[in-house]
Amino acid sequence: MIRYATIAASALLVAACSGGEEAATDESPVTMSPGGQASTAPVTAPVTTPQTATQTAPPAAAGPRSYPVDLQANHPNGSVLRVTKVTLADDHVALDLAVTNGHRHDIELNSNGRMVLVDNIGGRYNPAAPPQDPDVRVAQGTNMQGTFVFLGRVNPAATSLTLTTNSGYGGENEHSNQPKFIIRDIPVQR
Repeated sequence: MIRYATIAASALLVAACSGGEEAATDESPVTMSPGGQASTAPVTAPVTTPQTATQTAPPAAAGPRSYPVDLQANHPNGSVLRVTKVTLADDHVALDLAVTNGHRHDIELNSNGRMVLVDNIGGRYNPAAPPQDPDVRVAQGTNMQGTFVFLGRVNPAATSLTLTTNSGYGGENEHSNQPKFIIRDIPVQR
């Protein structure tokens, strides 16, 4: 009797795992006779085909969105700042910048933490300055390329950004070692 119960329980488990669908097989099921004898008898079961369920995949998680831009500002001291790529993420904005220091001295782009990104509706995004060079120095006669990260998600209503180096007091003359670059109309593409 215990053996019959075990086989019956196994049959229920197999039926549960197969979703209750019946299919024709080459194997005959094992049945138990009242005397405890196992026997096999060919059984033909109707074949059913599972219906294809139409499921909509869950929306993909929105990841960072990157796109190329080609914007440039030339400073009277001979330096050039270019924005080459924008990346919008849920918690930051990243700008790929290329700087050429054509000045006769080293320059700083973030003197006293004065680099800032502002959107067209007034949102302000401060940089995550590199700890090894918080003033972002560029040696005389060199080029520097890098990704600058600004903290915070861009306001969903914003359509453009403005990057300013050394905002507030940066120099706009040919002798400035802390040049004030302003690059306006950096597009926000979603």
